[in-house]
Amino acid sequence: MDVFRRGVSIPLYATDALICPVKAVQRFWNLRKRIEPLSPDDPFFLCQNGEALSRMVFIAKMRHNIASTGRDPKLFNGHSFRIGASTQSSKALGRWKGDTYRRYIRTPNVVIKQGQLVLTRS
Repeated sequence: MDVFRRGVSIPLYATDALICPVKAVQRFWNLRKRIEPLSPDDPFFLCQNGEALSRMVFIAKMRHNIASTGRDPKLFNGHSFRIGASTQSSKALGRWKGDTYRRYIRTPNVVIKQGQLVLTRS
């Protein structure tokens, strides 16, 4: 959530795995360009009405999809992705012990790259 509307940089790294963050974003971006001309200031994700995807809409859609799998959607929220990715990559990389992964920290890009590689191979 970019509450100050400054933009957010999310480093992505190419992988040789079936799932590649760089290729996924490139495919998505190419699809978006077919719908309408884009500028760097345009939101990355849009709703069907053309408005920027809000946190509330994202969470509602996510919970709907989770409910369709038979899981309790109330157990998931926007923070689930941050915590889930932190947990998975930290355990895979062996960097954090106990529940330390629950704290939000600034992570060097090299660790983010290693985490993405691990997550795409899981």
